[in-house]
Amino acid sequence: MRTRAAVAPLLLLSLAVLTGCPPEPAFPRGERDELKVTRVVLYQNGIGYFERRGRVEGDVVKLRIRPEQIADILKSLTVVDLADGRAVSVALPVEKGRARALADLPEQVRRSGGLVALAAAFRGARAEAATSEGDVAGRIVGVEHLGSDEKPGDWRLTMMVGATLRSFKMSDVSGIKILDRTLEVGLSKALDVSLDEGAWKPVELAVHLAGKRPHDVLVSYVVEMPTWKPAYRIVLDKEGKALLQGWAVVDNVSGEDWNGVSMSLTAG
Repeated sequence: MRTRAAVAPLLLLSLAVLTGCPPEPAFPRGERDELKVTRVVLYQNGIGYFERRGRVEGDVVKLRIRPEQIADILKSLTVVDLADGRAVSVALPVEKGRARALADLPEQVRRSGGLVALAAAFRGARAEAATSEGDVAGRIVGVEHLGSDEKPGDWRLTMMVGATLRSFKMSDVSGIKILDRTLEVGLSKALDVSLDEGAWKPVELAVHLAGKRPHDVLVSYVVEMPTWKPAYRIVLDKEGKALLQGWAVVDNVSGEDWNGVSMSLTAG
């Protein structure tokens, strides 16, 4: 039986598959001084080699990277100015850790939850409650539960409006606006930390250049990447001839499109 290979055999001792390899592009003009990816080499051991190439009008090249990639990039970063300039320094923002960021926030903010829990945690704060009677502004005195296990009651919000204490059913309160700016900002930061925003928010790495402008820059580095996977299929026609098909499955988790990128996949 004859066998025809639809693509080059995969996974021999060393594999290099080039997909979408257009002619070597001229230096693309960087958008907002950020270089686009021009070449990617993915290895089956979970390592990815990246090249970025472009023309920078200013003296700063900005790369947006994930926080967990910082160590790998700083260890492997190579910056070459193909014109008359050179790289002189690299700068990264310093961000607080999750625990430290929470510790810097007021206690009321750290332990706030839903509407009832937030009103209880923000006792003493100036607020505006949206009730069935209209908007009521004052200071939060507290939240109490009326009823028992045998006869469930309702939660009630007590606010000091002027010199008067007023009570509202929480079921009639559709919203609470915090008028204390410090607590409002702190609550927003607490939500960001709870979301663990720092784990996925891109970090901007700035490479400062010196020399003649514009700069034709080539940047390369190595980071951890998902392992690419080979896949095969054999198709038999009516005459019994076999067609062997092979391709690779690649997970692009870089956050950028790889259109027009020269890509190599290797198992060696």
